[in-house]
Amino acid sequence: MYNSLVERCFRDCVDDMRTKALAPKEEQCVAKCTEKFMSITGRVGARFQEFFSQMEVAAAQHLQEQMASAQLFHQEQQQQATTPTK
Repeated sequence: MYNSLVERCFRDCVDDMRTKALAPKEEQCVAKCTEKFMSITGRVGARFQEFFSQMEVAAAQHLQEQMASAQLFHQEQQQQATTPTK
């Protein structure tokens, strides 16, 4: 992720390599690029967290439904086993 950030911001912001230091315009661009990348990364992370929380709740509900269904089935099987047949 860090390498991707460096490559992208360097490619987008650095115009030439005539000097060792970045020009003020390039420094500003790199700062904005980094800030934007970190902001987007944070937003994506938050969305994933929301999504997985929802998936976890849905999975827990589904498991509870399956357990209730299995318990009902087991009770019905016990009733049939204890009910005398004619």
